[in-house]
Amino acid sequence: MAYLIRSAVAVAIFTLVLATPTPNEASIKVVRAPLEGYKVGRGITFMGTIEEGGPEYTFHGTIEEIRAQILKIKPDFVPSAPSEEDQFNSTLAKRGDRASMNCGHVGKGWNGDAESWLARERANYLKGLNGMCGVNNGGGECSRISCAYNTGIWICNDTNGPLSKPCKYLGKQADVIINECEYPRTDPQPAYNEPFTWLVKGQRFDTEGYNIIINGDAC
Repeated sequence: MAYLIRSAVAVAIFTLVLATPTPNEASIKVVRAPLEGYKVGRGITFMGTIEEGGPEYTFHGTIEEIRAQILKIKPDFVPSAPSEEDQFNSTLAKRGDRASMNCGHVGKGWNGDAESWLARERANYLKGLNGMCGVNNGGGECSRISCAYNTGIWICNDTNGPLSKPCKYLGKQADVIINECEYPRTDPQPAYNEPFTWLVKGQRFDTEGYNIIINGDAC
């Protein structure tokens, strides 16, 4: 029930925060990889359709930047709503499966905590994109999937080359991290109401040589 309340409130305000930072905002933020010793990539590449039966497009950047590019072409674009299976019953999101999961502080390069509700909405947005999301470079490079309001989602590629996965799959990976690693604030303030009382920080490794990270970020 608590999740349903957090999700409903978050959906109501999601459109207010899924925005691309202005050039002035971006210029004062220092981008650093979430893991020490990793290079910083140039966001992700989305390849897919933005309407049923339509042409395939290619966009680059974070999902906030990709959304802005899509809206220039299709101003009424709305990603597909995640199915109930995507929301709750994903085989990736089984609680208790911690074999490839790190929650909390892992490595000196990690930043602070992320807002759980915002990370979950970004995961839902990924699951609503009809196409592939990937990165062009491997060899220890991390690229931002999303960054807004000091909450970041990253993909770190340890393979030797490009990597591309269904956007829906990466969204499910983010769900796993949130389901396993979110926790209530230890210093709740009166102004913190659902869903803002929950934070998250975690990392999940995939068997194909990459990992997804959710943590606090400079944006």
